[in-house]
This record gives sequence, structure tokens and C-alpha cells, in this order.
Amino acid sequence: MVKKALSWIESLNGRTEKFKLEIAIHPFTNGKIIINYPGVEGSLDGYNNKYKVLAEEMAKRGLGAVVRSPNPPTLSFGWDTNLRQVLSFVLPNSKKICGSERPELFLMGTSTGAGAIASLVWEYPEITKILLLEPAILPGENLIKTSLSKYGEEIYVVVGNGYSALGRKIGERFVNYSTNATRRELFEIPDCDHHFSGEKNGRIFSQAPFYAFSVEPKPKFPDPKGGTKLYE
Repeated sequence: MVKKALSWIESLNGRTEKFKLEIAIHPFTNGKIIINYPGVEGSLDGYNNKYKVLAEEMAKRGLGAVVRSPNPPTLSFGWDTNLRQVLSFVLPNSKKICGSERPELFLMGTSTGAGAIASLVWEYPEITKILLLEPAILPGENLIKTSLSKYGEEIYVVVGNGYSALGRKIGERFVNYSTNATRRELFEIPDCDHHFSGEKNGRIFSQAPFYAFSVEPKPKFPDPKGGTKLYE
């Protein structure tokens, strides 16, 4: 794993500010790059290092190279801003990251991070699979609807039905907007909150990218006793 600091300048309403974003890169040379993007103010490593542990497992098992990003506030408060910076770095540096100058990009996001992915996915033809975990509509529903309707690849949505979960009705909106997707699947996890709390839900969270980003035959999903133990 290596870390890289991205920097840029934003101007808004006469105010100019410099921003820095530290990302983590787990290289693997199979031509695929998985970008993990958390929700509002999500950290680089995640609760109990869950994003770091999962990234190491994905690279180790050959699913693809992994690039992790936090999601701190920016001047414009556009929650896709940090993701766009990551994409602007990953695409021209893909040879070093995954061994290919023409990579396949797989994006996974949680909460508002998932919503941000949905809002821009159609702009990047390199993105062939997206995994949205408890996706939120904060970036703007019309923007998300328009973007997903133009997206012609695979989308996987995982929601909970427990306390604080956004739930099936929200998940169905993301799936239903993806009218041109080649594959679209929705999973509802019983007794699961918005944060995938508890060992069982953490294990399911860890399985999700291996289901979404693998080829046929796909592994069993969800499996409360499988996956990686991310936390208690």
C-alpha cells in the first residue's frame, strides 16, 4: 500500500481555498481498479479500519487494485468533488496502479458516497460496475436519475431494513433509474442499519464487492456467516 496526497484550489463567492486529499493505493496488475468512496466526512480507513482491511483482502484475492479515499467537506460542499479528484488521478496513472492504460473501473460507495457515484457514473465510460451500499440521494435526485438513466453497465444496490437504514424504497429508486443497465440487482439485508453495524452485517458488507465485482459464477451473497470479520 502507498499513500498519495492530491491537492487542488477551489474558488466560490470570492473565496479561494486550497484543499488536500490523502488517498491510499493497493496496486494489483489485472487491469481493474476498485475505488472505495465513503459517505459525508467519511475517513480513509473507516470504522475499525474496515475499509483498509477490505481493500487489503480485495487486492490479496485478486479482485483488483484498490484506491481508497476519505470524503471531507470542500468549499463547494459538492460531495462528488473528492471523487472527481480521485478519478482525475487514477485514470492517467492507471498503468502504475493496475498494469493497464485502459483500466476497468469498479466503484463502491456508502451513503452519500454512493449517491455521489450515481450522480456522475455516466460521465466515465471506464466505469463498468458500481456497488451502492445504503445509497443516499443527498447530491440531488434529478441529477442521479439523469446519470443512471445514461449508464449502460452493471449496478448492485445493498440496503438494510433495520433502524436508521434508508431501506428498500430508496434502493429501488436507484435500481429503477438504471433503465439501460446491463445488470441491476437489489439486496435488502434484514436487521441491518445504515452503518452495517454488528459482526453479521459487517461480514455481509465485506462480501458485497466480491459479489458485485466478480464474474460468473458469483459467490453466495449475502451470507451472514461468510466474509471477513470487520468488527464486533
